[in-house]
Amino acid sequence: MDPRALGEQIIAARSSGRLLDAPADHGLDAVSAYAVQDMITDWRVSSGAHIAGWKLGYTSEAMREQMGIDEPNFGPLFDTMLLSSGAVISEGVVHPRVEPEIAAVLARDVALPTDAVDAVGEWRLALEIVDSVWHDYRFGWALNTADGSSAAFVVLGDPVVGVADLDIELDVGGQTLVGRSNAAMGDPRIALRWLAEQLKGHPRGLRAGDVVITGGLTRAMPLEGMARARAGAAEVCVTR
Repeated sequence: MDPRALGEQIIAARSSGRLLDAPADHGLDAVSAYAVQDMITDWRVSSGAHIAGWKLGYTSEAMREQMGIDEPNFGPLFDTMLLSSGAVISEGVVHPRVEPEIAAVLARDVALPTDAVDAVGEWRLALEIVDSVWHDYRFGWALNTADGSSAAFVVLGDPVVGVADLDIELDVGGQTLVGRSNAAMGDPRIALRWLAEQLKGHPRGLRAGDVVITGGLTRAMPLEGMARARAGAAEVCVTR
């Protein structure tokens, strides 16, 4: 399948709030999947959005097992996606799911991957709301990457410390899941460095003020009503 044609289909579906059936014969490799992602990023930017950071996908075994994906990916976050704790999401999603994450907020630009962790101003608890363009979240790695790793919203919560060793409790509609911060590649700091390596030579890269979410720590849950995550005294919530 022509990558540009696929990108145009995703843009049209995103614009109208439609879902697409995942094509079985898309033929995308990693390079073409990220090229489609870049095309969709250009569309969002031309529509007035600004890149405000990055998201990592499938850094935990729980998410890889749930979605049948065997390696991480990444995609951009936009200023229109960033929300404060307690946010109410009433539009802009079709079939959202929610997962708890650890977010890095950068205090300065990252010149080299080895500088990434030192560039963090604070770590915060977060909820990511994903919303795939593909029906029933049926996709492979390439189609998910092309669609920006399903990014929809990020709800930022309280600061956290000791990010490699936090118990995370996610409550969605009375159902509770428990995860740990080290589910993200063994340590969210390792996940951040991995992203910095992937972005070497990227024209945008990692900049001061960027928010980087380091990957879902439990499986993703359908978002209906209230979702709340806790890590010690830190908390974040969202309602739909």
